[in-house]
Amino acid sequence: MLFCIFLHAYIGEALANAFDAAFGTDSEYGPIDPKDSPKPLDGPWRHGSLKGFAALRGDPKQTKKLYPACGLTSDSQADCLARAVPVAALFSGTRRDPAAAAAAAGSQDQPGSSSSMGSRALSDAVAAVTRVTQNTDVAVAFAQAFGALLGEVVARGSAPLQALAAAEKALLALDTRGENGEDGDSEDAADARESARQALATARTLASQEQGSGSGGAGNDQKGPSEPFLRTVLSYAAVPSLSEVTPKPIA
Repeated sequence: MLFCIFLHAYIGEALANAFDAAFGTDSEYGPIDPKDSPKPLDGPWRHGSLKGFAALRGDPKQTKKLYPACGLTSDSQADCLARAVPVAALFSGTRRDPAAAAAAAGSQDQPGSSSSMGSRALSDAVAAVTRVTQNTDVAVAFAQAFGALLGEVVARGSAPLQALAAAEKALLALDTRGENGEDGDSEDAADARESARQALATARTLASQEQGSGSGGAGNDQKGPSEPFLRTVLSYAAVPSLSEVTPKPIA
């Protein structure tokens, strides 16, 4: 267990150094612009979590914050979703032929299976990347949900409903670690994952209702949900605060 903690810290600090080189105060982005700087900025621009990260890493007035303290503890915005995309592509990039994809989509992963272990490895990697700039359980949980969703589509070619269900399952699997004697985490982290899982469940319910409504015309059951509606569904699955989501297609 201690080895895993040290390994994650080592990898996390390596990621933080890479972010430092790309976005820190000694990078092409330069010093952090004051809040009252005239907009638009003349040159490269950092969004909120990157600006906060750069300040914690490069402020000459304070000690350099190491991973995971270099991540903001007050930021759970959608920046975390962008962190999940390259990780999901890296872990799930092997494309399968149609027959294999169909077989995999219909399989039931057993605890300890290679697929289950791969899902956990993806979740751990997404968490590590997220905490570099956003050290909050909510950001990590929703990044893991989004990463699992993307990973299912990329690795298996799953249809949207199957991908949403698989992402729910991946989050639930993380809750069994303590029960199986593996590394556990805090109650807050489990609560955050449950919120993310509920968002995925809400998205899946909405997609199921659309698929069964026949709104797509004849043969809708075979074609599945319409593309505009799926965009709305994915917005529900990817936004931490469901109350802030307007239930309409995203252009």
